[in-house]
Amino acid sequence: MRFTIYNPEPLAEFIDVSFTGEAEDMLMGFLSAYRDHKGKTQLLEHLLSHEGIYIPRYYKIEYDDAGGILRREKTDNAPAVIRKQTIPDISKSFMKSAITTPEIEFSNMYLLEAMRGCPWSCRFCLAGQIYKPARKKDIAVLKTEIKEALTMTRRVGLIGPSLSDYPHAEEILMMEGVDFSITSLRANIKSARIAALMKGHKSVSIAPEAGTERLRTVINKKITEEDILDTAQRILQSNIETLRIYFMIGLPTETEEDIAGIIDLVKKVRANSPKGYITLSVSAFVPKPFTPFQWHSMLPLKEVKERLKMIKKGLLNEKGVRVFHDVPKYAYMQGVFALGNRSVGALIKRIALGDALALKDKSFESDLDFYVFRKKDISENLPWDFIDAGISKEKLWQEYQKAIEG
Repeated sequence: MRFTIYNPEPLAEFIDVSFTGEAEDMLMGFLSAYRDHKGKTQLLEHLLSHEGIYIPRYYKIEYDDAGGILRREKTDNAPAVIRKQTIPDISKSFMKSAITTPEIEFSNMYLLEAMRGCPWSCRFCLAGQIYKPARKKDIAVLKTEIKEALTMTRRVGLIGPSLSDYPHAEEILMMEGVDFSITSLRANIKSARIAALMKGHKSVSIAPEAGTERLRTVINKKITEEDILDTAQRILQSNIETLRIYFMIGLPTETEEDIAGIIDLVKKVRANSPKGYITLSVSAFVPKPFTPFQWHSMLPLKEVKERLKMIKKGLLNEKGVRVFHDVPKYAYMQGVFALGNRSVGALIKRIALGDALALKDKSFESDLDFYVFRKKDISENLPWDFIDAGISKEKLWQEYQKAIEG
């Protein structure tokens, strides 16, 4: 059994059931069926009629000589399309998470969802596409959940892709006796006010993603350089110890001028406020299914490394500025698992069985490059095309063309 939203195919060989979308409303029906059916085959046949449940064994895939999907055929009474499930009111969701171990990032913290989905629809972002429409939790419900959390820990993490857009964020953060942690904020005046309520906290994050106005337009990140500089200045002047700034490299149409723009933007942030530390968190762009960039290729690893070196060298002498980045090879593997079809299962199996050389196998490497290092066309059968995520392939393609054309 697996809970997924976009591409279950790399794991198709290993799973019996995949929940597509938001599973809260699907779970009760699944558990009832599980109790009523003793045999696996009988249970799976019954589940074929359940909306949002995908059972890989009832589908056969044929591939062309290049490794692409030639056709996909369903068997028995399996649905041709699996529709993503969405709960209309997250205030009624029972999903909560308490992490009480001291050994991890969210140690001794109770995580609560304030908002699901994002109204901004950045073209690289999976959450902004598949969690539509954006939904906000009722403030009375959230306050009750926070009070319940306080019986376990003072540390409460508020979750939401765009917490700045939660209308009651400031009122919630003024609750006494709670040590709040928040996700990254959008660069705007409201985020600066929210940051002011986080005095005493070690860090606050903003995510410009790109260093130039041109590239932020390409990815549909609707914030200006003025927004970024003003918000960063207000955060650092609020006695926040560290401002964390998220950037991506390898975005569609990116040039060296855009990388230089990251360096220049960070230098301006530092010049505006000498207080505190600035930490860059730089990741490699990974195309995601059901986003306008699902057809785009990843940047070759050699070029990713060169651009990382350029950023680190350009900010080497900036006081209080630190640069952290993910491992390019790991980003490459993210791309393989995000974009791959069932053939990727063979690699997963070798890794799971402890084959340390699987990732260095040249025959595997050339096959995996097929998923991540080539541009695709709207006519191609993508591994996840059988899922209806609530947005048409044609609409996504139009957004992709708008991005590439600038």
